[in-house]
Amino acid sequence: MKKKEYTSGVTAAGLDEIKLGLKRMRELLSLLGDPQDELKIVHVAGTNGKGTVIAFLKSVLCKDPGRRVGVFTTPAVFDPCEVLSINGKNITPKRLQALTKEVDVVCEKHFPKGDAPSPFERLTAKAFLYFAREKTDIVLLETGLGGDLDATNAYDASSQLCAVLTSVGEDHMDFLGDTTAQIAAHKAGIFREDHPVILGTQIPEDAWGVVMDAARAKHCPVEKSEKYRDAVAGMKLSMIGTAAADNAACAYACLHKLKALGFNVTEEEIRAGFAETSLPGRFEIFAMAGRKDHIVILDGAHNLPAARSWAENINSSRKDYKKIIVCGMLKDKDHMAVLRQIASVSPDAVYFGATRGKRRLSAVTLAQEFAQLPEAKNCEIRRFCGVRQAFSEAMIRAGSIRGRVLVAALGSFTFIGALRKEILSRKNDDQ
Repeated sequence: MKKKEYTSGVTAAGLDEIKLGLKRMRELLSLLGDPQDELKIVHVAGTNGKGTVIAFLKSVLCKDPGRRVGVFTTPAVFDPCEVLSINGKNITPKRLQALTKEVDVVCEKHFPKGDAPSPFERLTAKAFLYFAREKTDIVLLETGLGGDLDATNAYDASSQLCAVLTSVGEDHMDFLGDTTAQIAAHKAGIFREDHPVILGTQIPEDAWGVVMDAARAKHCPVEKSEKYRDAVAGMKLSMIGTAAADNAACAYACLHKLKALGFNVTEEEIRAGFAETSLPGRFEIFAMAGRKDHIVILDGAHNLPAARSWAENINSSRKDYKKIIVCGMLKDKDHMAVLRQIASVSPDAVYFGATRGKRRLSAVTLAQEFAQLPEAKNCEIRRFCGVRQAFSEAMIRAGSIRGRVLVAALGSFTFIGALRKEILSRKNDDQ
C-alpha cells in the first residue's frame, strides 16, 4: 500500500470530498464492532481554537504517566501520522497502514461505490479502532466540520465525558448555513443528554441563544470559560495573544469539569502544562537565520476570527516592523475578510501564491481583490504560481532590507507545513 493510500483524508488537500451525515458512519462502525462504545470522549467543536484547546488539555492530562490520552485532530500539517496520537506519540506508519487496510476491506465489501464512506469517515473509524484497542483512558476528539452531522459525532451519550464549544464564526457556510446562529446549531449537535458543556468566550450574541437552547433541551449543565479568565491571566503561557488566553480559559474550565468527573488533575499540573503548550503553525515565530531583527511568522489563519486575531497580534507586538505578507487561500473560504485583516496591519508588500487541489484559489484573484482595498494603495503587490515560490521571494526581499522586518505567511494550513520545513532547513544550513 502506497503512502498516499493509507494517509488519504489526513491532510487538508485530502479533505476535498465532504460527506455530512451519520448513517454511513454508524453502519461502518457497527461492522467494525462499535469501537467508539469503549471510549471516554471529550468532544471539541468550534470555528477556531479547537486545536489549541486540545493542545492545552493534552499537555496537562499527559502529566500523569499512568494515564493514556488519545488525541484525534485534523488535518495533518507536518506529518500524516500526527492526526492520531497517544500520550503525545504519533501512530506509526505501519499501524496506520494496517488500520487503513482493515477499514478499506470493510468499505469495499459492504458499501456501494456511489455511497462509500469518505476519506474522513474512514479516518475517524480508524481513530476509534486505534484508541479502543490501545485502551485509552480519555480521548480528545476534534470535530472535522460542524458537529451534528460530522463523522466524529457517531457515538452514544455513554461515551462522552463532556462537550466543548470553543467559538462560533463564519466558516464553511456552504455546508453549515448563512448565519452564525445556523452554524451554532450544527456545532451544538455534539451536546449529549445530561452531559456537561464548556462554552468558550468567542460566541456571538445571535449564536449564544441557539447554543443555550440546545444545552437546555438536553439538560446539559453549562460551564462558561469566561469565569476562568482571571485565573489564566496569572499563568505563564508560551502561546501569545488574546485568542491563546481565551483558549487556555476554555481548557481550564474543561479540566475543572474533568476533576469533578473523577480525573486527578492538580493546579500544579495545569500551570506546568499550560506553560509548555505550543502548537506549530499557530502564530509561530522564528528568528530569521543570521538576522536578529528579522522574524518569520507562520499562521494557518483562514477565516475572519483567526485572521482578526492574527492582525491584533501583529499590531500589538510588531507594529514598528516592515511587513511582507505571504498569502494563499482556498476558494471556499471568505478570502475578502482575510484580505481586509491583512490590509489592517499596514503591510509594505503582499505576495500572493496560488493554492493547490480542488479548492484552489488563484493568486491573480487574490491580488486583484486586495488591490481594490483603500489600505492597499501604497502596498507592493506581487503574485506567484505557488505559495512556496511567493514565500521564497519574500524571504529574499526581506534579506535586502535593513532594520526590523517580518515575513508573515497565512491563509491555509495546506502549505504551512512545507514553509515550516523550509525555514528549519535554512536555519540548519546556516549553522
